[in-house]
Amino acid sequence: MWKEELKQLKKSFEFSAFVDAFTFMTKAAMLAPQMKHKSFYYGNVHLVTIILPSLNEDEGIGQTEIEIASEIDSMYSRMNKLR
Repeated sequence: MWKEELKQLKKSFEFSAFVDAFTFMTKAAMLAPQMKHKSFYYGNVHLVTIILPSLNEDEGIGQTEIEIASEIDSMYSRMNKLR
């Protein structure tokens, strides 16, 4: 589940292998520029954490952040089905 904190969405994703974590992080990172959004990615061997800050700090989380989060969740689900 994505957590909203400090006008941003944050979620960590677990992987059994580094190559899976790195592949996921790379694919997820390609989504944000397509939607004209900035995002932050942190990864290690088995964990990727993604932060989607609000584009409009005055209003908080908006539709763009929700759409990106949903697409990232779908991508993660598809990757897990392939294993």
